[in-house]
Order: sequence, then structure tokens, then C-alpha cells
Amino acid sequence: MAKKAEANKNKNNGDADANSNDDTHQQRVAKTQKMQTIRTLLQAYRSREKDLATVGVKNTGNFEIINDRVHHSLHHNTTATGRLSSRNPNAQSIPKTIVRRMFRSRFGRENGSILEADFSQLEVVVLACLSKDQQMLKDLSNKVDFHCKRVAMMKSPKFSYDEVIQKTKVEKDPQFVRWRQQAKVFSFQRQYGAGAKQIAESSGLDMATVNALMVSEDATYSGVSKYYDRAYE
Repeated sequence: MAKKAEANKNKNNGDADANSNDDTHQQRVAKTQKMQTIRTLLQAYRSREKDLATVGVKNTGNFEIINDRVHHSLHHNTTATGRLSSRNPNAQSIPKTIVRRMFRSRFGRENGSILEADFSQLEVVVLACLSKDQQMLKDLSNKVDFHCKRVAMMKSPKFSYDEVIQKTKVEKDPQFVRWRQQAKVFSFQRQYGAGAKQIAESSGLDMATVNALMVSEDATYSGVSKYYDRAYE
């Protein structure tokens, strides 16, 4: 009888330990899920806060409202490069997130719409006109994406221009999209007079890649290189 009682006691203790372990595991799972939920909410909050700061909606009291419409202000003397900047709100950089809904028209459609107007590759057009580089003028006429073309230059001969276009524009391959963004930084910064070191720091490209791309670009658009030489004299 004593042995049987001891066996039952051990069994009960074992069941209690098992239940305790199950409870502890469930508590840990619940705590982990709660932390993940909090982390997700914080990330969403920070993302929205960043979007709002980019547009400048925190200072809505500075908005100029005419005929029930918000009019942003354009400034031509606040950037080092001379490019136009927009404020109150920054209508040039409205994030493609939920924040954009704040600026959509509500006429005619339930979800509203937003009209964007911009010059396509304006800096390149001006540079082509000033330098009269025949290859650049030809590329403009053929609607070449200059940023994708520079990616092809960087990755030649592994990827052709058409392959870069396919990967970037059609397939939206994250790696190619990132390369195009880096090439875009290269394009604008070099045109505004930045050197290889500055371009490398801003774009995330290494110095060897930046220097090689400069050489390739000078060979492709030799008229632009000659124009720069004349302009600096």
C-alpha cells in the first residue's frame, strides 16, 4: 500500500510539473506575441511620424489655404544646388503611404485622386542642350532611362540595358531597384559638381565603382565631358 501511495504521489507531482511547464511555455508565448505586437505598432508609429515630418504636416498652421485648397510654397534659394524646394507642405515629397490620402481630391471618386506634374529628367535635358552631346540627345529621343543605363554601365558585361530595365521596371527586383537609386544619386550629384568621394559617401557605392562609372560615362557622353572642361575654364 505504501509503495502504491508513493507511486501515486510521484505521478501527481509529475503531472503538476508538466502542467507548470505548459503554463510557463504558454506564458512565454503570450509574452512574446505581446512584444511582437508592441514592436509592430511602434514601427508603424515611427513610420507615420517620419512620413508626416517629410511632408511637414506638423506645422499645418503655416499652410496657405486659398479657395479651400492648400497651396505649398516653392523656394529657389534654400538648397546648395539651386534646385527648387517645397514647404508648407512639402508637396514634392508626399510619401506613397496612408499619408498621401490627406492630399487626395475627393471629387468624383470614393478614394479620391491626386495629380502629379513633373519635368521628366529635366537636368539631363538641360545638360544635353548645353553640351549638345549627340549620344545624350539620341538617348533622350529614344526615351532611355539614364539611371538604368548607368546601372548597365556599372554591371557590364553581366547585365545589358534591356535586362536592367526588365529587372527594375517590370520585375521590381529589390537589388536592381537599389542599384538604380544609387545610380540616380550618382547622376545628380556628379551633375551638380560632387567629386568621387562625396558621391561614394552619398550613394553607398565604393570608390572603385564610382571612378569606373565616371570613366565609362565620360567615354559614352564625351560631349558632356568637353562641355564641363569649357565651363570650368
